[in-house]
Amino acid sequence: MGVVYRARDTTLDREVAIKVLRDHRSVQPELVEIFQREARACARLQHPSIVAVYDLGTADNTTYIVMELLDGVDWRCGIRDRLQLSLSTKLELMAEVCDGLAHAHMAGIVHRDIKPSNLFITRRKHAKILDFGVARLPLSSLTATGRVLGTPDYMAPEQISGEKCGGCSDLFSAGMVFFEFLSGVHPFQAPFVPRRIREGKPEVLSDVAPHLPDNVGALFEKALQQDPTARFQSGDEFAAALRGVAEQVRGSAFEFPVRTQDPIEADASETASYYQYPDDK
Repeated sequence: MGVVYRARDTTLDREVAIKVLRDHRSVQPELVEIFQREARACARLQHPSIVAVYDLGTADNTTYIVMELLDGVDWRCGIRDRLQLSLSTKLELMAEVCDGLAHAHMAGIVHRDIKPSNLFITRRKHAKILDFGVARLPLSSLTATGRVLGTPDYMAPEQISGEKCGGCSDLFSAGMVFFEFLSGVHPFQAPFVPRRIREGKPEVLSDVAPHLPDNVGALFEKALQQDPTARFQSGDEFAAALRGVAEQVRGSAFEFPVRTQDPIEADASETASYYQYPDDK
């Protein structure tokens, strides 16, 4: 739909990101609405784990969003490049995503497209949620049951089926991303992922990542339940569970799963690896 530029706000003398939609005369009106709803959703959500939006406008037949410029890497690249972070750091990043989702859900906004490329890790190791373009907003014209918006490989079962989705649907999607972030494996890997999400069971974390402790796997047994009522019922609940496990593993033998060096050396290696972004290679 568009492209993102790094730019400078000359009035406030700060760097920003500008997301630009291609000439809106050449795209469907619904796509323009999807683009604009991202700005409206983020504008009403002021939270450390949600990207900040500063402005929305049109100039020379081009619709644009001015937003916070983020310095870091998205989770898609982090998974692909096997980002070396301690287990407790990863669990805290996951909890921060849940914090942001809890804030959005309290405002009546369901993201509906949580996936690795829509989550970000800053250089200071904080999580940010991006792209509320297909979010379900209160009183929105794009919220009708039966409309399937999002990315199928990371949708909750009810979302794939075109049923009404709520906060628990976002948390299911987040659970899939978290599973992959920890293991490098999609929990519903299959020739046709959406069918397995809707009809099958997820991988068992201990089978694909035996180096992780059992209490981490227990989180996903709950997060990836088919029945929404059996999952975590709020982002706050999921975040609390993640932080509880993080506290248990912090300083333990599980903190750095690949024990090829002592913890001090591993911590230095973690920082070095974190700053090796794909564009620098």
